[in-house]
Amino acid sequence: PPPASASSSATSREKRLSREKRKLKRGLASKVKKPWELATRSSTRRKYVDFARPIKTKLKPASLRITRTGYTAMREEKAKNTQKRAYRLKDLVGPDSQYHMKLYDWDGVTPTPILDKKRRVIAVLAGVPDQKDWPEQHRSLADAIDATRGQFKFSSDQKKHRRGIFPA
Repeated sequence: PPPASASSSATSREKRLSREKRKLKRGLASKVKKPWELATRSSTRRKYVDFARPIKTKLKPASLRITRTGYTAMREEKAKNTQKRAYRLKDLVGPDSQYHMKLYDWDGVTPTPILDKKRRVIAVLAGVPDQKDWPEQHRSLADAIDATRGQFKFSSDQKKHRRGIFPA
């Protein structure tokens, strides 16, 4: 065969390097761990996981109705004559409740996982940070928001969006 020109040999070299680089990227992509495959630091596990007392439920997440994005739950179809109402605790929990909910006593601090029927974590009561100055930080932020409340201005696009009808 006739000798390859300088430009064609350079092109074939570039193609070869490109193929090798792509092959390497594919190999690395297959080695990336999924979130559930990552190891937890032992100090974090000791502090938050080992002593956590989970709340076990009989919930089957596959039976829940969710939106297309999975960000929120679907609203139940309303009857035409229903109104929004405030529920009393006894309406929601207890032997006479139509909702059969349980009331758990939580201190608002201790991280507590909520498990589904298959013992998978479906939610976490996270609690507040383990910092002595947290209440003061929280209070000062709440005061700043309250002081500037009248200055907030939202456009109509900011008031109604794909997450719902509220400012964001």
